[in-house]
This record gives sequence, structure tokens and C-alpha cells, in this order.
Amino acid sequence: MTKWMKSKKGFTIIELLLALAIAASILAIAFSFFLPQQKALNDTTKKSELQMDTQIIMESMTKSAMEASKISLITTKAGVLHTSDLDSLYDTQDLEKIVFSVYNTDNSGTRSLAYEYTYKIVGGKISFTDSSGIEKNLAENVKAIKVTPLDEKSFGQCVGIKIEVQLASAGISDYNTQSSVYFRNK
Repeated sequence: MTKWMKSKKGFTIIELLLALAIAASILAIAFSFFLPQQKALNDTTKKSELQMDTQIIMESMTKSAMEASKISLITTKAGVLHTSDLDSLYDTQDLEKIVFSVYNTDNSGTRSLAYEYTYKIVGGKISFTDSSGIEKNLAENVKAIKVTPLDEKSFGQCVGIKIEVQLASAGISDYNTQSSVYFRNK
């Protein structure tokens, strides 16, 4: 019998259970550090994506506004507002569509519409249509875009606009930015 005991090469059930309990404890401690870090990484990634989307929107709208002579049409959830109808300072809250008009002036001083840039906000997505008529999606997760005329005039007579963009993503705080843009071809 002593020969059989000496040739035994293995673990007892108690030793295996003890090893599994220690391994489970170590894994539980490791995961308690890993999960919050993973959530923080996901939040940082979402905020970075919102920041990039905001930058794309602001660059596009800034370029359009600088080339434009004026805003020719604004549509909000309350209805359509033609800039010629706006006699006082107006704040757009629920912007759905904004059209920037670019005019050419000939030698005689006559201005004619050259092309328009159109931005539409539908279902949290913003799209852009340029002079070629091709619609391009700029970003998703749009919570609000607000446009305000500068110099306390109406949209039809102002020298520029202030653009405020607010994007939101599930589980993180909103990302806001704003910029003032002056019409170059007024």
C-alpha cells in the first residue's frame, strides 16, 4: 500500500476547490477595477465622437454663412419664417431648416441668386445640401441648433449670426458649442 501512495501524482478535491476559490477571488478583484475603467473609456469615446460631429457641423455652417449674403429661409417646429417677415430680434429654438443664400452682383449692380446652402434637422440628424443638389449627412445625435442674429437686427438685415449646437448621446452629458459668423457678401 505504501507503494501506491508514493506513486500518487495529482490533486485532491479539497486542493482543487481551494485553488478555484483563490482564482475566483483574484478575478473578482481584477474585474472590479476593469469595469469602471471600461465605462470611463466608453464615455470618453462618445464625448470625442460628439466633439467631432460638432466640429463638422460648425465648419460647414460657418463656411456657408461666410459665403452667403443672408439667410433666406428658416423653418422651426412653429412654422416657416421668411427673413423679410422678421422685424425684430428672433431666437430660433426648434430649428428644422435653414437656408443660406449666395448672390452674385453684375457690373450694373444687379444682384441675382447664385445658389443656396440648405441645412435640415430631422429626427436628431442634420443634413446639408449644397449648390450641386447632393444631400450629405453631417451628424447624428443633434439635440438642438439655435441661430441668433448678431447686432440686434432681424435675420434679413443682420451682418452675421451666432450659431449654437447642442448634441446629446445616451448616458453622457450634452456637448455644446457656439460660434459667431459674419456674412462676407452682405
